Amino acid sequence: MDTGFLDAIRGQEAAVSALKTALQQQRISHAWRFCGPPGCGKETVARELARHLLLADDAAGKVFFDQGGHPDLMLVEVPENKTLIGVEQIAREMNPWLFNRPARAQRRVVIIREADRLSIPAANALLKTLEEPPDYAVIILISEQDGMLDTIISRCQNLRFIALNDDSVCQLLIQRDIAPDTAREVAQAAAGNMQSALALAASNKLAEYKEHSVALCGALASGQYIEVFKAAEALEKDPLLLNFIEMTLRDFYLYRHKGGAAALMLPELTPHYDQWPYNRRTGALDALRELNRLRSYYQSSANKTLLAVNVAWTIHHVFY
Repeated sequence: MDTGFLDAIRGQEAAVSALKTALQQQRISHAWRFCGPPGCGKETVARELARHLLLADDAAGKVFFDQGGHPDLMLVEVPENKTLIGVEQIAREMNPWLFNRPARAQRRVVIIREADRLSIPAANALLKTLEEPPDYAVIILISEQDGMLDTIISRCQNLRFIALNDDSVCQLLIQRDIAPDTAREVAQAAAGNMQSALALAASNKLAEYKEHSVALCGALASGQYIEVFKAAEALEKDPLLLNFIEMTLRDFYLYRHKGGAAALMLPELTPHYDQWPYNRRTGALDALRELNRLRSYYQSSANKTLLAVNVAWTIHHVFY
């Protein structure tokens, strides 16, 4: 089976290699689980796999796929203003559709985005389908965390995706006609998240984000508790700001421990680093680890206001 459609995928060599092998050996599982951090390309691979399976024997179906109306493709995701995928989406919508034979392709494909946010009843309804799927069905689960029923995970072909490195993000941006200097700067700020990188590149606000990040860190370094809640409000409104704050704190840590500006992402900020207090008991490195942990909750059903407050307090503890 031709696997050339995967050649354009960058930064996911292990996952792509495993998928290519499975396809070449005609081991097309009824259920795949693509797990990895946000913006790493797992949804792109899922969509390309669906395209390949549906158009393999029906090239004329391309126009329907490209317009988002292919009759043998279904996308399941968390509804707007909801926090979980409900049982009705699986039991009343997906399952009856899936058990109807394909309309024009040889297969029917379901992509379930944020599959780790299935409600328990929805997960149980999905499990029944995974136990006895139609022979033409392919279900692709996309998740960022391992918070899924073990019984579901065990019935899937599991592929692990990793965060993209800066070089991969930079090259992907350049392919989209982003100037190389801008692409490099955006790639550093995006922390391996291609979605964030594209949003940053489109915003044309790199300088503004840097200024806002320094102002926010400086306010928290003042030691006034009210600044924690002001920072939380800003972070809740624009989560991309956290990327620049993490860059700033990384540089702050390196500057305080290593000295000099050679390894810094934002060397122009060193005058601020001399002025800010440094809590050596907590430390910037511990804060960065905690921010990375908290970041994983941004795509979950966690309360965004409380999450932003926790992030702001974590930044505050770098200084006090």
